[in-house]
Amino acid sequence: MNIKSSKTIAIVSFTGIVLIILGSIMLFNRIKPTSIILNDYSASRLGDQLVGYSKAKWLSYKYDIPFRLIPFNGCEHLNVSKEQHYTSMSNFLNRIFYKFYGRPVRINSEEELISALATLKNPTRFLVHMSTRLCEHINNNIGLDAYDNAWIASAIYEFMGQNPIFSQELKKMLQPITPIDHMRLPKDRITVAVHVRKGGGFDPRLLSQQYFSNPLQATHYEQFYTTPSIAHNITSYAYDLKTLLLSSDKQWPDKFPPEQYYVNEIQNISNFFDNALLYVYIFTDDQDPVGLTKRIEHHTNKPNIIFDCRKGKNSHDTNVIYDMYAMADFDCLIRSGSHFAYISQLVGNHTIVVYPLHLQWIDAEILLVDRVGVIIRTKEPPQKKFGHQEKKGEPCKKNRKKA
Repeated sequence: MNIKSSKTIAIVSFTGIVLIILGSIMLFNRIKPTSIILNDYSASRLGDQLVGYSKAKWLSYKYDIPFRLIPFNGCEHLNVSKEQHYTSMSNFLNRIFYKFYGRPVRINSEEELISALATLKNPTRFLVHMSTRLCEHINNNIGLDAYDNAWIASAIYEFMGQNPIFSQELKKMLQPITPIDHMRLPKDRITVAVHVRKGGGFDPRLLSQQYFSNPLQATHYEQFYTTPSIAHNITSYAYDLKTLLLSSDKQWPDKFPPEQYYVNEIQNISNFFDNALLYVYIFTDDQDPVGLTKRIEHHTNKPNIIFDCRKGKNSHDTNVIYDMYAMADFDCLIRSGSHFAYISQLVGNHTIVVYPLHLQWIDAEILLVDRVGVIIRTKEPPQKKFGHQEKKGEPCKKNRKKA
């Protein structure tokens, strides 16, 4: 037998085997259609990708549907990368099958998934995006408008609290493969991580006024999402397309609240603990973290607080993994609406989490956080948990390992 004939037989045999396997899969799926859940990797940055992944994992866990990972930029540094890949060789035949016989369905809400599963006739790839909305979370709130991120803040976080097995698994998968060199935090102070997103040279400029005074500092606090008490007094402003596209805080207000929001919430946490000794660390993508920290410290004006921040080079793409997991070590977290900070909330064990629920532009320059969410996670009163801190004492050393 010549070489040409051998090659022909080999090709025919291989093709036959593939057809038999695909035929078997098709026959099985005619009897019982199967489905898988994939993360939709069309999101851009790491925080967005991880939120989409977390939602896909929850739906996979809750409805007992196999999950397959579509790798995304940055996942190679995390245990997430150890998930079974949809793009792996072991899934090659399944990919061919789903490509030609199955159907892709992008899930925009959990209700859509429930409806699709009830009428499942063909093998289906469910794509879960970062914006997929989940039902049954604690306050059953899906947001009042484009500037309301209440539903994001409660869903996965509350599911983790109610499902310890899922929580343990998700936290494990979100951890970095190489453990970070944790900060040495002071033991004699309540520690507060503050995430201030500025863009760091990646996002467009900010147009909002960063500091303003009474009565605009009034904020409505809630742990249950009700109608805001002051929103009806605020005028709605329209902006031209050019202004909208060239400014980050017009596009994503909750990601870029003004510095006044952070000052207010640092002051409020200090007052909540009767002005006990606090250690506040500013995590930011700002290119001048020292200048930002000095401004916040000046406007906060609390002698019981030590402020700290990174002193070295900083930008939107430096210290990303480190900061995400270092923030998780603090007692309290004051964050923006950035998904990056939200992932830190998921992996952390913070006693108090403060985040913007709703924002309003009250004129062309002032962006007001008029609803603030406060989550308290402790079996005993926070003041009792942290003990009675002395209001006066020797400042602790700013001892921190280099990032």
